[in-house]
Amino acid sequence: MGRLARASGSSTTLVGAQPDACLRYLIRESLAFVGWAVEDFGLAAAEALCEGVPCVLPREGGGPELLELAGARGSLFETGSHEDFARALERALLGGRATPGQVEQVRRHLAPERFVARVRTAMG
Repeated sequence: MGRLARASGSSTTLVGAQPDACLRYLIRESLAFVGWAVEDFGLAAAEALCEGVPCVLPREGGGPELLELAGARGSLFETGSHEDFARALERALLGGRATPGQVEQVRRHLAPERFVARVRTAMG
């Protein structure tokens, strides 16, 4: 957890284990849920959808079916494509409750050169 916290920097807060009520609150207050893992069924994504939070999920695995079954807002991305992920996140934010200013902040945060530099730093 310490290594992950150091690599995450000041823009990330790791909360560790939390009671269910706290987790529901954190999910409900989120602008979007991003699921990176390719899963047959993502329980965390399903919980976010139940709270009305748009999800950004990999196009592989159960992500497409989960969004379709839930009739939910969200978008899909191709794993391995930074540009596709950034577009999917922007679509989800615009379809959710994010303000235009928050969407612009995410655009700047996910600029390809900044994203690559952060990933390289995190990977050591």
